[in-house]
Amino acid sequence: MSLSHSIAVYLRISTEDKYKQDESNSITNQRLIIQNFINKNNDLKNLNCVEYIDDGFSGTDFKRPSIQNLFEDIKKNKISCILVKDLSRFGRNYIEVSNYLENIFPYLNIRFISINDNYDSKNLKYNLNNLDIKFKNIMYAYYSKELSKKVTISRNIKAKQGKYLGSIAPFGYRKSTINNGELEIDEYTSQIVKDIFNLFLSGKSYLEIAKILNSKNILTRKDFYQFNNNHSIAKRNIWKSDMVKDILTNKTYIGTLQYLKTSKSIKTSKRFIRNSKDDWIVIENVYPAIISEEDFLKVQALLKKKNFKKPTKRKNIFAYKLYCGHCMYSMFNSSKKYICQNIKYDYFDECSKNVIFKENLEKDVFNLIQEKIYKFQQENKFDVKNQIKSYKSSLTNIENEKTNIYMLYLDEKITREQYICKKKNLENEEIYINYNLQQLNEKSENYIKLEYMDKFIDIKALNNDLVDFFIEKIYLYDGNKIEIEWKV
Repeated sequence: MSLSHSIAVYLRISTEDKYKQDESNSITNQRLIIQNFINKNNDLKNLNCVEYIDDGFSGTDFKRPSIQNLFEDIKKNKISCILVKDLSRFGRNYIEVSNYLENIFPYLNIRFISINDNYDSKNLKYNLNNLDIKFKNIMYAYYSKELSKKVTISRNIKAKQGKYLGSIAPFGYRKSTINNGELEIDEYTSQIVKDIFNLFLSGKSYLEIAKILNSKNILTRKDFYQFNNNHSIAKRNIWKSDMVKDILTNKTYIGTLQYLKTSKSIKTSKRFIRNSKDDWIVIENVYPAIISEEDFLKVQALLKKKNFKKPTKRKNIFAYKLYCGHCMYSMFNSSKKYICQNIKYDYFDECSKNVIFKENLEKDVFNLIQEKIYKFQQENKFDVKNQIKSYKSSLTNIENEKTNIYMLYLDEKITREQYICKKKNLENEEIYINYNLQQLNEKSENYIKLEYMDKFIDIKALNNDLVDFFIEKIYLYDGNKIEIEWKV
């Protein structure tokens, strides 16, 4: 059976749906409704079905892994029809959903079916705008925002009542199976927490404590979680300095709840920002304490003393950019070499080989940057600008032509059917031009950046400005192979 005739069955459940324990929107229920619909339709039941599931993702945008996979398969001509339980499963953003239904899918000849909304693009005459569908999309967008607000308010109330809201219990505890939102001390892991505090108070550093834990093959929090849920560990994790520090500074171990230390940025909606301490929800003596308050305060005093350092100038040209390609940990900057930090933990063999002389790495990176600049210079800037100008002119002509055919229709010189057909052809041409224009504009951005590169052309050696302008991250493998994540 040809893949181009496959039905894409899209299923989605959000964290809000799970929070409400909404069985009607469960993956199982969505799958059952769609399967029953397919079995009752002769034009669908013999076609191949491919499932795309986004479990725990909001519908407010399309930054979901499975729906992105679906879009990629559409581009590869593997899908001819998309089937959803209702429009809210596909998305809750009115503008984006409408754009797909009215422009993108018709242009790609993709049939779209929303069962509960009684919507089938195949049955829409001329694929005209559908007022009922638009109204439902607006309601879904409004509902999504309101539900998110209600969930946030409810979680804040529970936090103020001393309920633990994390999906995984802090290391040293387990979530109570009897009282929801309460923590219980885990005898085995709580002893590890006590050992970490005692080792630090005895004078051991973060690194020394991590090495001791690794030498004893003590599982990390992530390892315990994997084992308890899957009864196996896919890949062992190791204790690192920052993990030790996180435990030593966590007030949960003296029974204190701290909530709303971070929140989603209003501007990005995804990235977390640190909130002011005035906005935190802090309640003392909520959980059973693992560490005495006296010992905890002693540790904080020592940490404050150790962390007081005079500000230093940047010495490492690859600071915050160079990582081990095996463990993804940042590389250590020694006097003459860059070394994977995991070497000091004596745990991964592949990391022990990941060492490179500074001089060699800087030379290799500088050569690659020079190649990048040369490639930019070879591009034909003038030709791209002319193409962009031509496409913009075509878009203006299309708008004028839309107006002309509309006037012809008003003057009854063409029929309604002729007007709709001509308008649709113009809109399809407009979509095609806008797509190509977007590709050219992205390319054009490179030429804008080229203007800033002039100051780098005569540079004879690597420097901070050059690295910061061109490079996002560098990954080193086996001490001789590098991969660069470029900014430009």
